[in-house]
Amino acid sequence: MPLALLAFALLTDVTLRPTDDVWVYPHAGDPAKDAYLRVWGHDGVAAAKTVGDSEELSYSLLRFDANSLPEGRLTKATLVLTTTAGPNYTADDAQRNPLQARAVEGGFTEKGWKYDLLERFLPTFDPKSVYGTGVPVFPKADAEGIVEIDLLKGPGDFRAALAAAKKDAKPLGLALTSTLDVQANPGVQTIYKFYSKDASVETSRPRLVLSFE
Repeated sequence: MPLALLAFALLTDVTLRPTDDVWVYPHAGDPAKDAYLRVWGHDGVAAAKTVGDSEELSYSLLRFDANSLPEGRLTKATLVLTTTAGPNYTADDAQRNPLQARAVEGGFTEKGWKYDLLERFLPTFDPKSVYGTGVPVFPKADAEGIVEIDLLKGPGDFRAALAAAKKDAKPLGLALTSTLDVQANPGVQTIYKFYSKDASVETSRPRLVLSFE
């Protein structure tokens, strides 16, 4: 077999779905029943240093089970999200304020979630914790959009985080943040809204696509 074909044959692709996901906001409802996740920032801030400074921000947390992943070098890691139709932000808004995937401790669960738990599961404030960013692609103005975030783009080291989760048999956590300001447009709440793991349509749910060689 030619070397190029052999290398292709040895690639292993894996798609993970979140075991839990949570919309983190002081006035959020029950995450176990919410079909949507939401993200926004305020005053140029995407992730705060303390819980007290987070009350005007909205995060979303995703948890994945990394225990059954194959051996090999991780060559691709893409988080795929589906946003709802009819966004209340422009393409320029999104380009200036992309969706960020950050490091977060992965031990949270939907069941029994309370905002007070953010003290433990606060997204890492350091910009160097960002694994990658992405902006929605909308085929039509009234259509759902797709966001693909390359988690290997950095500066955060997603390979190391995934390897540690697998080695220690712990869940992998991802936090979604953005500087997209909820009050940027007067009279309109400017937010990222996308489908959670509880969406009625399976293809709209978040997924983590990994490749190993």
